[in-house]
Amino acid sequence: MLIDFLRASPSGNNTILVLSPVEETLRAGVFEKLMALRDSWAEQLGFVSFSPGYDAVLEMSGGEFCGNASLSLSSYITELKGLNSGEVTLKVSGAKSPIRSFIQKKDGFYLGRIEMPAPEELRPYEIELFGKKCSGFMLRFPGICHIVLDSAYYDSERTAESELIDFLDKKARELKAEALGLIFFDSENTSILPLVFVREVCTLFLEKSCVSGTAALASYLAFKNGSFSGDIFQEGGTLRAEAVFSGGQIKSLFIENKIRLFEKESLEIDL
Repeated sequence: MLIDFLRASPSGNNTILVLSPVEETLRAGVFEKLMALRDSWAEQLGFVSFSPGYDAVLEMSGGEFCGNASLSLSSYITELKGLNSGEVTLKVSGAKSPIRSFIQKKDGFYLGRIEMPAPEELRPYEIELFGKKCSGFMLRFPGICHIVLDSAYYDSERTAESELIDFLDKKARELKAEALGLIFFDSENTSILPLVFVREVCTLFLEKSCVSGTAALASYLAFKNGSFSGDIFQEGGTLRAEAVFSGGQIKSLFIENKIRLFEKESLEIDL
């Protein structure tokens, strides 16, 4: 089976977009083969298709919502159209409404601004992590749930333990979430470490950047202060966030990120 795919790097959150049509029953096998490539370096994978009313359809391998993959595909669509800028509308797994992004072509990268779905629920949340009771803030988005925690709770050695995957799997099921992110927030420099677990494919990555995790933090800060507009620093780069909270809910939520696209590739896969 010949598979066409594209690698993208939205601020280091390396992503594979499968461009060939793949039957749903074969997707798990394609996911395993591509993610296992020695030079894959990918933290996530999505399948691309097309449907009337949308520029493209993006189905993530775990059925989760992914903002960075959405921006990557929107950048690719802009490239396919031969445009220097434009608005792209996607249907994305996990999201209940169309996802709109505005893409601009820059020198060597694309700059994407995505309108994020607002959190459906946001509230204080306590979680027992690494043997400690941690006070945090939970934000439930369509397709993914995030818990914002103080960066002091982060333990790099414990994140490598296999028991953590079992714990996050149980917690994600409790929260009825396709994916669960622990967003460790350093308030002194407005930076985050996003640790993201995807239930269906059982992956856990300390992501170099995370659009939905950035949206979670911006929503949390807007909840506290009425609004937030500023940079949120991550290992792979700096993401810009804007959020407004009013009347008990997030009224607007935008994230901006840089996306690098690589050459399209093809690989023969035996399934």
